[in-house]
Amino acid sequence: MDNQQTKKKKKWWVWVIIVVVVAAALANAFGDKKDKDKDTKKADNKTEQTETAEEKNTEKETEAETEKTEEEKDFFIIGETAEQKDVLITLQYVVEDTGSEFNKPDDGKVFVLPVFEIENNSNKDIVISSIMSVDAYVDGYAAKNSLKALIESDESTLDGKIVPGKKLKGTYGLEVPEDWKEIEIIIELNRREAITFKITK
Repeated sequence: MDNQQTKKKKKWWVWVIIVVVVAAALANAFGDKKDKDKDTKKADNKTEQTETAEEKNTEKETEAETEKTEEEKDFFIIGETAEQKDVLITLQYVVEDTGSEFNKPDDGKVFVLPVFEIENNSNKDIVISSIMSVDAYVDGYAAKNSLKALIESDESTLDGKIVPGKKLKGTYGLEVPEDWKEIEIIIELNRREAITFKITK
């Protein structure tokens, strides 16, 4: 009898020890899993923060490159707008004309009429003069404003005062060889930096 009771007591303690060991093992397992989950979440957060920072840096670099490109642009073409200190100058279109019955260009020549729009978004008046503010070059040679060419246009000339918030639309007339290749129009307003527009066939 005593031996049986001793065996029962021993079995009881054995089961207690097994339960404790199993419980400890499970606790460690769950604890490791939670730690791993936390580490994973921290790693994910760091990755997201890194990606966000990289995206912001990329956006800033792109903006800087765009600004740099605009600042370094040497000339503008048809349809493009040059912006300078709140003043916008757009070369809208170009007309090539052979003249009318009583107003024709010299032999071997044509009229070329580039049409510009100037928008004043500054807080000061702007004055433009087709004589003082505009220079033209045809295939590298200086060219003058042609009255004969201007007669063939329905647009006003590039002359006048533009008050803040208003626009002026006008043309510059040229009489050029029929086989011209490139025309440069350089506009300088109120002692601002000169802006070059290029027209090619």
